[in-house]
Amino acid sequence: MASTVQAVASVVTAGAEVAGVLPTVTFLSPENVKAIYKELKEQLDFLRAKKKDRDDEAEKEVMTMKTSYEYNDWDQRVSKIDIQMTESLFFYKTEIEKIDKWTDMPQRIRLGAMMNNDITKIQQLQKELSEMRNILVAKQPDHVVKISNAPDIKGFETLENPMNTILSLLKLGKDVRGIQIHGILGTGKTAIMQNLNNHEEVANMFQIVIWLKVSSDKLDVIGNTKNFSIEELQRDVMQRLNLDETIAVNQYKQKIWGTLKDKKYLLLLDNAKEDLSIDEIGFPYNWERGSKIVITSRFKFVCPSLVDRSIKIGVLTSKEARRMFSNILKPKDFSNNAFIMKIMRKVVDWCHGLPVAIKIVAGYFKFRDTESSWRNGLNTLNSWPEYGDDKIKEMCRSLSFCCDLLKDAEKDCFYYGALYPEESNIYKDRSLDCWMAENFLGSKGESGRQKGRYMLELLNNLNLFEEDEHKKCVRMHKLIRLVALHNLQIDGKHNCLVLSNEESLDQQNMDSWEEKHWISLADNKSLNTFSNSPNCSVLSTLFLQGNSNLKSFPPSFFKQMKSLRVLDLMGTNIETLPDSLMNAINLAVLYLNGCINLLGLPPDIGKLELLEVLDISGIGVDIVPPQIRSLKHLKRFLVSSSVFSETNIFNVISNLTELQELLIDTKSEKGIYTWGIIDAVMESVKSLRHLTSLQFRFLNDEVVDVIKVVDGVTRIYAHKEDNIKFFVEKEGLDSGSFQVFIGCPISPDFKIPKCERFQRYVKYCNGRDRSPAFLKLISRADSLVIDNHYDLKHLSEFEFSNSSPIRGCLLEHCNKIKYVVDHYSILSNLERLYLNDLLELESLWGGSIHIGNLPKLKTLKLSRCPKLIEIITQDAVKDIIHISHGAGQKPLVFPNLKEVVLVDMQNLTSIWENDLLEWPALKKVEINKCPALHHLPFSKDNAVRLTSIIAEESWWESLQWTDPEAKQHFQEYYTVAV
Repeated sequence: MASTVQAVASVVTAGAEVAGVLPTVTFLSPENVKAIYKELKEQLDFLRAKKKDRDDEAEKEVMTMKTSYEYNDWDQRVSKIDIQMTESLFFYKTEIEKIDKWTDMPQRIRLGAMMNNDITKIQQLQKELSEMRNILVAKQPDHVVKISNAPDIKGFETLENPMNTILSLLKLGKDVRGIQIHGILGTGKTAIMQNLNNHEEVANMFQIVIWLKVSSDKLDVIGNTKNFSIEELQRDVMQRLNLDETIAVNQYKQKIWGTLKDKKYLLLLDNAKEDLSIDEIGFPYNWERGSKIVITSRFKFVCPSLVDRSIKIGVLTSKEARRMFSNILKPKDFSNNAFIMKIMRKVVDWCHGLPVAIKIVAGYFKFRDTESSWRNGLNTLNSWPEYGDDKIKEMCRSLSFCCDLLKDAEKDCFYYGALYPEESNIYKDRSLDCWMAENFLGSKGESGRQKGRYMLELLNNLNLFEEDEHKKCVRMHKLIRLVALHNLQIDGKHNCLVLSNEESLDQQNMDSWEEKHWISLADNKSLNTFSNSPNCSVLSTLFLQGNSNLKSFPPSFFKQMKSLRVLDLMGTNIETLPDSLMNAINLAVLYLNGCINLLGLPPDIGKLELLEVLDISGIGVDIVPPQIRSLKHLKRFLVSSSVFSETNIFNVISNLTELQELLIDTKSEKGIYTWGIIDAVMESVKSLRHLTSLQFRFLNDEVVDVIKVVDGVTRIYAHKEDNIKFFVEKEGLDSGSFQVFIGCPISPDFKIPKCERFQRYVKYCNGRDRSPAFLKLISRADSLVIDNHYDLKHLSEFEFSNSSPIRGCLLEHCNKIKYVVDHYSILSNLERLYLNDLLELESLWGGSIHIGNLPKLKTLKLSRCPKLIEIITQDAVKDIIHISHGAGQKPLVFPNLKEVVLVDMQNLTSIWENDLLEWPALKKVEINKCPALHHLPFSKDNAVRLTSIIAEESWWESLQWTDPEAKQHFQEYYTVAV
């Protein structure tokens, strides 16, 4: 084939058609053209394959290597040409289907030349890749890894002054090598360290800044007085320095030392509980190069050999505490209410200047508006007995107080969060899964998840949970979690066992399982085996996620777990699931994601009849396990796209008749392959009547909702018109709210512009067709956006009835549109019309219109329509003028038009040629970059409500007026455009 095409290509000179000049060749057969098309597809597929191979190589070496700038530039150009070629191939294919009918030889030759030119571009990119010297280069560690959620301590001198002192000490020479920050738990030591890490002066002083968490944050009274092991600390440092962790552990020290021996580094050691040798980790003593160490600890006696200066952090002053409290209350301001201000001072004093206590208590009072609620809140606060020692008792009292304000179900949800490892991200969706499985929410389905979302918001507002910047996860502050665990033991309702990653599971622990409701052994590095068949008759939740050493279970391990509802095995290295799992007949949630060595599911998994949530994304299978079809009550399913074939996905997913949520993990970037898999999945879910969510997860955990139903609004991303057929055929289309995007780039953050926010929104991008499904959809829509339609000549082609519900319409980049509507179309409900970048637009109407056309139009905005000379022409409104004159009235075209905006209309000369038309509702006119527009058709008589004109000053001054009084009248309403 390649030789055939090369022969043809030698005849058709790529790029020969310049400025309308045809190639010199006189003959090109249809077969020749088809051969070039086939070669173009093959070359593009080969380029895609080469790119994927290189990207796969880069992914394997991601820990230690990165792609070169040269490759990144090449990669961007490949992605760009891939998008271009996808569109071009569609065009070529369409043209080739007509080829046997062509009698025009020059047209055939032009098409061949265009395709041959594309082949040349692709082959050039292939050649560049083959000649590229460096695709992967060694990855250098970041100079500073900034902490995104570091609290702002500016203005709080108790915290800011120590930080400034430390900054000054860091500038000193070898006399100061190490600085210690010490003080009781919860006073802000870590906050100071985080601000230090992020400080610009620090970044300028050192070649690299390394943050290292030295220990767990559990209270010492619980028995945790140890730092993490040297190996654990070394592993964290290896990750920070982008070094290869797969080498032997005994080589870590040498590798770290070799990387840092010539560096001026700053080492930030957070929460040291005992003496620590940085030399054992691998840090060189680079004092002569200016390296420094800063340590936080509760204890002054920790690491004396490393410390030259010691700084104690006390609690906030009363003034600072009140300001912090008031900041949390904002935007509420009670400064004018003397009674509440008096109570507030007592509440702040109760917190004893402890920042975490202030944060929690202020979070509660933020939702109290009356004097009685503040008085009752203080009385409740004072009713709690003190316990514990040191200032931590204030923390315990604060937390107990806020927990007691929660209702039983809210308290259950809060306590459940303490089962997750400290400072770990708790995914909101998973919280909802588990809360529903544990029956905390009282209802199932969307109503239950809605209630769960309210719980999350409540706990976040009370500062018991902290939401991440992406709003996908929450965290429990380390102190809040510790005291929550303490209160759990006192409460007694949920008997639990929670072991941290440094606590080993012994026989005594195992013997106590019989009475436990919740067990969390998550991220426990010592866990690798269990005894056979523990007695767990009341166990409802078992967390084992993150235990990489866990490879198997005893055959009868789950035999006595009939009450088990939640089982999390995420990220373990298990290879099989024992048959005894089928004894967990009440299991509702099963997480297996990231179990890369798990090669299948038990053949009898269908016996888990109550299973509602299953996550198998990233497990070690090649196809979707067919047993999943038997899970008739499955409502939420998460799976990797790599296990799909077209028949496999359809046969499995289409049988899950109760499925409500489906998440596909693609492990790829959005781009070349995205829409193909989305199309296949949408085809398989079209029969699922209960589906409310179809999501795709890409690299960097970016999640895009392709189908989402929230609060009664259905949101759909569709690649093509055929994908919406299932939705259009559903009941309730006339009454329900929807947002449908067809052919648009998918985005997790897309928001509908405020001006287009109606109840039923449709956006159609890069379209060619007008299928019956699409026409039915837009006949129900009240807001329509058409972007870059290839064939649309006017809006009337969408067959709108005169009573169409369309209220807002935006047309842009549709380069075949010459007019917007024909003279028959009334669009009686259209209120807003936006026309942008319509290069061929010559008129609003395709003929003479009658009275009543666009009767409700309120806003008209035109931007960058270079062929539009007049907005209202004599030909368009001649019948209206004739009828109005016959009735002795002034003609009226837009009876309800309130706003006209004209932007970058370079050739527009007229809105309307004179002041004979009435503008009874017009209030605002905005004009920018319209140099050919020299007069306005408004007067003080025909536009009596016009009170705002915004325009460039030079344009306004050069404006020509037929009536000098009109200029004087409108001058007071004129504003210079910014």
